[in-house]
Amino acid sequence: MLRLFALAALALLICVPPASAGFSCKPNPITSGWASNWPSRKVGRQAAIDKWKTKVTQYYGQMYSNFANAKSRDIDCQQATNAFGANAWKCKVRGRPCIISH
Repeated sequence: MLRLFALAALALLICVPPASAGFSCKPNPITSGWASNWPSRKVGRQAAIDKWKTKVTQYYGQMYSNFANAKSRDIDCQQATNAFGANAWKCKVRGRPCIISH
């Protein structure tokens, strides 16, 4: 039991940035553009985040491409009908790219 507690505490220390850590952010938000024709909101949202990551990596490098670190995040998903008459989702995301600075 003690070993399990120690492993959990170690995992928490690795995953959570120290209180003194801050963020270094780029001044302008990046918008992914629409990721369209997805079967669910969840899949469309992830596709939009992947587009955002690709765009951010091109501009600022991979270290800024973690959407979870982005500030001023916004996610917009809409349900629509595709060309075949089926329901589909389209999503776009927006956020200021940031890295955790120690």
